Amino acid sequence: MRYLLIAGVLVFGVLLIPAELLAVGSKKDIMSAFSSIPGATVGDRVIFKNKIDSIYCYPLHVDDTFVAWVYSAYNIGKTIVMMKCVGEEGYDKVYKPNRSILGYLDLGLFRVERNKKWGLSKIPTPGYAFLSNPSFCGEWVGYWGLEHVKNMRVPADYNKADTTGVVYNLNTGEVIRKHIDVFVIETDYAYHLKRPEWNEKCEAISFFSPIYMKSPVVIELNGN
Repeated sequence: MRYLLIAGVLVFGVLLIPAELLAVGSKKDIMSAFSSIPGATVGDRVIFKNKIDSIYCYPLHVDDTFVAWVYSAYNIGKTIVMMKCVGEEGYDKVYKPNRSILGYLDLGLFRVERNKKWGLSKIPTPGYAFLSNPSFCGEWVGYWGLEHVKNMRVPADYNKADTTGVVYNLNTGEVIRKHIDVFVIETDYAYHLKRPEWNEKCEAISFFSPIYMKSPVVIELNGN
C-alpha cells in the first residue's frame, strides 16, 4: 500500500484533506471582469462544499437571467474567460441565504458569449485536467497538462499521468507545450500541483512541483 500525505491527515491509508475555503476571485474583481456586459450583475458569494474542499462562488445574472456560478473571471481584450462552479441538481439557481451548497469546481475554462442570449462555451484547452491549476497572465494561461499513460498493463498504471507544461493563448488559440515527466499522482486535491508562475512581463512561465521535480521547467513565449 502506498501512503501519500499532502497537507492532510492519513488515516488507515486514506488521505483526508481538511475542507478549506479556496477563493481565487473577489467580488470586486469578478464585477470588473463583467463590466463590459450591459445588465450584468454579480451577487454575494456562496460556499460550495464537498468532501475535499470548499470554495466561494458568485451568481452571475445578465438582465435578471441567471448565467452561471462564477469562481474566477478574467477580461482579456474582447474575451471574458471564467472558471465556474457546479451545484448538485436543484441548487443551480435557487439557494437559501447563509447555507452552503453541495457542489464543486467544474472542469475546464469557459468563454462567456452571446448567441441570442448570454451563455458559456468550453475552451478547447488540450490536456486540461482537474489538477491543472491554471495561471493567467495577459492573454495567456499556463497549466499542467495531464493525460493517463497509454498502454496501461498493471493496475498501478492508472495513477500515472504523462505531464506536460501547457501555455494557451486565449485570443488566438495558439498552444505551446513542453513535456515534463510521468507523475504518479494519488490524490484528487485540485491544488496538489503548484500553480505555475509567470514572470512580470508574461514572457515566460515556470512549472515546478517539488514533490515530483528537482528543478523547474520553463516555457518562454519567444521560443528560446
